[in-house]
Amino acid sequence: MLAYPTPVADHAVSIAAALPITPAQYLTLRREASGLSRMEVARRLYEIKIKRFYGDRRPRRLFDGVAQALATVEQLEIPGARSKYRPVIDVLGGIFPLDADVYHQLIDEPADRHPAICRSCGCSRHDACGGTCTLTHAVCNYCIDGAERLAA
Repeated sequence: MLAYPTPVADHAVSIAAALPITPAQYLTLRREASGLSRMEVARRLYEIKIKRFYGDRRPRRLFDGVAQALATVEQLEIPGARSKYRPVIDVLGGIFPLDADVYHQLIDEPADRHPAICRSCGCSRHDACGGTCTLTHAVCNYCIDGAERLAA
């Protein structure tokens, strides 16, 4: 009997599943799972900043502030990037569902102590999608059910 190598796509998926999720990947997965673009997150981030620092007054250069917020979001999603300041991640957690503790655990802890995180939506037992999902082989049952519904 001849043994054929596994297809390249399957091999790439198994390698990706073996690698630890980075803080930047976690933020990207959670943002995408919430259905928000980077620009939408930047606008909301900017609105929060305006309310905190300016109250009801609006600064003159509105576009510059949104551009800075967008740059912040984009920088946090660059592979290898990580936030130095916990309040930034806490604010992002108010914009889309994510757990700041999970984010900082990905930064501070060795890979063998990382929480189990879904490779599709970024949920974990700390911030489960759909309220009650469980992880099976690096993907949560909510994402598996969604893929099965799409395939049917």
